[in-house]
Amino acid sequence: MTDDRLLVAVSRDGRLRARAASTTHLVREALRRHDPAALGAEALARALSVTATFPATWKDCDRVSLQWSGAGPLRTIFTEIRAGGGMRGYVKEPGAGTRRDREGYRGIGHGLLPNGFVAVMRQDVRGRFAQGQIELDTGEIDEDLERFFEKSDQVPTRVRAVWAPGADGPTACAAVLVQALPDDMPAMLPDADALLALDPAAPMETMLAAALGDGFDVLDEVILTFACPCERSRLEDGIALLETDELLDMINEDQGAAVRCDFCAEDYAFSREDIEAIMVRKVTGEGHQE
Repeated sequence: MTDDRLLVAVSRDGRLRARAASTTHLVREALRRHDPAALGAEALARALSVTATFPATWKDCDRVSLQWSGAGPLRTIFTEIRAGGGMRGYVKEPGAGTRRDREGYRGIGHGLLPNGFVAVMRQDVRGRFAQGQIELDTGEIDEDLERFFEKSDQVPTRVRAVWAPGADGPTACAAVLVQALPDDMPAMLPDADALLALDPAAPMETMLAAALGDGFDVLDEVILTFACPCERSRLEDGIALLETDELLDMINEDQGAAVRCDFCAEDYAFSREDIEAIMVRKVTGEGHQE
């Protein structure tokens, strides 16, 4: 049973809306699977945490994918949340670089900089996609996502991720997102340092109070879990898209194939006989048989 959850709330004066997410268990599961070094661990923890707070309306939206990419040692961080609260993510170079604090950064900005972008892709329930992106500024996961909302969506936003590292992984992870509602001009957003000072193990209601003040109403609660929809049959369908010559190489030279899911690090082994069966289905046009 997971304790991870997202609370959605609005201030009673109608000026602000907020989302507070506890992500400790799903982050620990992601780190267990990918085993990144300290730099990648904090980057993935922050990325998953802020992704949990993404302001999506799940009756219309099926999933939201976020990508931070740059020329730094981490290269790319990719996260995703789906309707129902299932989340996954990975770091392209999990073992690269070391964490370091320096002026202008909170410890992981150099993992992505120099250059790069943060991109957001939304998929609605009909399968249609919408995407936007902006250039990275500080390289800090939450700060650049905050700028995305302000520049791309033109919504005044404050978003910060907080975590408490431990000897065998984070002891607590959380994030808070606050946005001004359309009529709140100018926006009165909470101070970023105040959000960073929050205890990641605190109740989500405490975090909402820091973001919205004491007067707010909780509108929704979503249970959050680490979940990956990868499965063997989907991978078989992907292998079937390869050219026949490539499949023959797998059969005759490689004696099969090994495939790892980037998101959950699950390994799938396909024997020579498995590849032969996939090629037969491809050639005969039978498709995958459930």
